[in-house]
Amino acid sequence: MKTIQTKYFPHTNTKPARIKAFLADGGKNSFIYVTDDTSGETAHQNAAKKLCDKFVAEDEKRHGVGTSQWGLPFVTGYIKGGHYAHILLGEEEQNKIVSKFFDKASKQ
Repeated sequence: MKTIQTKYFPHTNTKPARIKAFLADGGKNSFIYVTDDTSGETAHQNAAKKLCDKFVAEDEKRHGVGTSQWGLPFVTGYIKGGHYAHILLGEEEQNKIVSKFFDKASKQ
């Protein structure tokens, strides 16, 4: 399971506000600059998506189109300390979520 974390950094005298998106296992990271049209969780999701897009492009350059797992959907949650976690869902996790949803819906 792949997890990306994001953290907001406010503007300074020399840098604009930005969100750092990084792999939870301490791997690659990237700063994504925040635009005025997004804030809160949406800005964090956009930063995670941009990091995923970067990884997809790298994978496709190395291994060919359709080989990357970084294009999967993800769920987002808040972590204490101002971080957000974005967990990429593989096919198995997606199926579990869908089946739980339909099980609950059928019981109502």
